[in-house]
Amino acid sequence: MDRRWLKVAVLAVSLFSAPLRAEIGATLGYFNIKSTTSAGDTNLANLGHFRLVYEIPFMNRFSVKPSYSLYLLGIDSSDIGYGFDLEFNYYPFTFNRPMKLGQNSLNFMSAEKLRPFVGLSFHQRQYQSIQSNYAGIGITFGAQYQYSREFRFVSGLTVISMKGPLDSALSEQQLYFGTIIEL
Repeated sequence: MDRRWLKVAVLAVSLFSAPLRAEIGATLGYFNIKSTTSAGDTNLANLGHFRLVYEIPFMNRFSVKPSYSLYLLGIDSSDIGYGFDLEFNYYPFTFNRPMKLGQNSLNFMSAEKLRPFVGLSFHQRQYQSIQSNYAGIGITFGAQYQYSREFRFVSGLTVISMKGPLDSALSEQQLYFGTIIEL
């Protein structure tokens, strides 16, 4: 067997043999969308980005976050956008979650209060009024604040670039705040 495949197999076994603790969360955010089509440019900005998040931490410094986004595009909420997001985060200075150590009746938990992260993401969007789909990639800068053992706050800035039909393009910035609860 080739040594590279052996390394990949060992990494896969170590990733999936450790118990995964999933976490759920919700965020509310401000968005700024700029759309460019052959008909012209459009700018939208609103406090109306809602996201449900399922976070799976792994290997002490990484997490993967499948999530679903909902946008209220107009002030009267007459138009919506929605779609799937998949984010991979890296925690460069801290662990991705509290470290719990225990033996018999002695338990110890170590947690940094503030855990900054960076992430790469994939986004898919569909907008109701224009009946168009967009897909693209993004980058995130954020931090989590450990409030209690199972509860923390999260905040971040995501910048996304997406492509759509007929050479249309969409750029988006999200500024969000929310909570995460360990299951």
